[in-house]
Amino acid sequence: SVEGVAEPREHAATDDGPPVAGEVVYVTTGSSLPPSFDAVVEIERTEPAGDGHVRILRNEHIRAGADVRAIGSDIQVGRKLISAGQLLEPSHLGLLAMFGATSVRVCARPRVGVLSTGDELV
Repeated sequence: SVEGVAEPREHAATDDGPPVAGEVVYVTTGSSLPPSFDAVVEIERTEPAGDGHVRILRNEHIRAGADVRAIGSDIQVGRKLISAGQLLEPSHLGLLAMFGATSVRVCARPRVGVLSTGDELV
C-alpha cells in the first residue's frame, strides 16, 4: 500500500529489483507494467507533490492486481478476433498486439491483369 507521497522510480523500463514501499512509475493506458510492479492507480487519482513526487488522492489501500488486466482478458476464450481473408487495417494490428500476437500468416492480394491480343474478343 502507498501512504501519503510516493517516489517515482528513475528507470522503470528495467527491472532494478522489486519496488520498495511507496515507489511508483508512470505507465500509459494499455502499456505493460514494469517487472515487479503489480498494481495501477489512475492518474486522475493522483496529483504532483513537488520534487517529482506524487500524492495519491483518496488514499485507500492499493491491493496487488488493482486495475491490471491480463493479456486477452477482455475477449472470451475461443472468440474469433479477425476473419480469414479480411484486409488488415491498423485497428486489427492493435487488436492482435493487445492479445500478444507477435506474428500472423498473411497473403498478398492477387494481381489480375487483362491482356488483349487482337480481334478474338468480340
